[in-house]
Amino acid sequence: MEVEPIYKNNMEYPIKEKWFGNKDVVAELEDFQVLKFAPTGLLDEGSADVMCLYKKKSGQSEKDRKKLTIFGGTNAVFDRVQMVINRTSERNKDRLRSKFIDIWTKTPLTQRKEKDLFNTKLTQLGLNAKKFGELSGLNVSGIYHHTKGKRDISKEVAEKYAEQLNCDPVDLMFEKKTTPIWSKVNLLKSVSLEEPYAPGRLYSYGTLLELESAVVPRDYWREDIKAIKIDSRGSMYHNQVGFYYRANTKADNVINKLCVVGINVRTEVLDEDQFDEHYYFGLYEEVRGQSNLVNPDPFVQGEDKYILKNFEPTFIAPIVLMVNPEMVVDQTQMKNKIPRSELINKEEQLRMQLQQKQLEISVLKHKMEEKDLAAKSIKDMERAQKKVEEELKEIMAKVEKSTRQINEEMQKNKSGIMSKLFQKERDVLDKLVVIEDRKKRA
Repeated sequence: MEVEPIYKNNMEYPIKEKWFGNKDVVAELEDFQVLKFAPTGLLDEGSADVMCLYKKKSGQSEKDRKKLTIFGGTNAVFDRVQMVINRTSERNKDRLRSKFIDIWTKTPLTQRKEKDLFNTKLTQLGLNAKKFGELSGLNVSGIYHHTKGKRDISKEVAEKYAEQLNCDPVDLMFEKKTTPIWSKVNLLKSVSLEEPYAPGRLYSYGTLLELESAVVPRDYWREDIKAIKIDSRGSMYHNQVGFYYRANTKADNVINKLCVVGINVRTEVLDEDQFDEHYYFGLYEEVRGQSNLVNPDPFVQGEDKYILKNFEPTFIAPIVLMVNPEMVVDQTQMKNKIPRSELINKEEQLRMQLQQKQLEISVLKHKMEEKDLAAKSIKDMERAQKKVEEELKEIMAKVEKSTRQINEEMQKNKSGIMSKLFQKERDVLDKLVVIEDRKKRA
């Protein structure tokens, strides 16, 4: 019997809406209550819970008041509320939109409790307490207590749940640390905004409301951590997020490291000289007492290689971590794809032999092209070439056979592991099938 794993690689929150009170009454949208939750992983955008409050009718209780709750991914909820606002009267649209954005912007991220983290993970995977208990074979009563917050989730329990959900046990006990991506940078071309931003110069890409967030690995978290994002299609750094710590001076050990640097640029405002601070991202170097910032992309050459030359930095902050969220994958899926090491070693040896024989053929062909070779020598060479080519075919056949063996071993290994991983689930579902059959017969 085929059984799907409990874990599903789906980090998206489906939008959920629910009406409270008398939803059929005609009432004008009046106010909003907002809750925002931090992302629970690098691939997660976070979630939000918005209650849209409508005007109470005369004599109407708070319980009967018309309310609409919208829950889901942060961006999706924000867009959905805009649609709700658009359905209101023209005279109130702008006022309500400004009010909502003001509330939304000022609402801090809520620190979720253990039960909230656990419930969120179950919701992400399309599970509830009952279904999770049935599929995992774990105590349903205990799961209910943890989802309701009646019991704390211990380290041991978190490990059991995490094993079934294919997640980090820490993520069921502690909130992810996040920080806004305050700026972006393009390494290959200028970005035209209110002014042109040359390659390597950081630029603001939106309002506070529109800023993306990045999950900070726990080992790197500090209150003063900051994040930038490389938005440079075609660059090896495209979509990577760089983390660094706020600095007001030149940090130690920054030479030949990726850094964020600041410089003062003279500007003229109302006939008076003023200074604006510009920010740049690149590889910092010092040559003969001269500070340079080098474009780290290897495809940039010539004079374009230098973002800044001989500049005076106001601060230099080294990048402590680079992460590409799009490249983060579920490593639990990879463990079933590792072939046996002895087969890999065997294939490598055969390929080395293959390369050696190919080299021998190349040398023979080169010698045969020499004009001063005697006819007898040419015949000898042709015989030698034929022999080597036969050996080559034999080795290539061995390589193909070895590759098939590797694929077969990988498949067997995968099947064995998956069988062990989901044996409980199969047993449970088999029992459910038997029960259903008994019910039908009865």
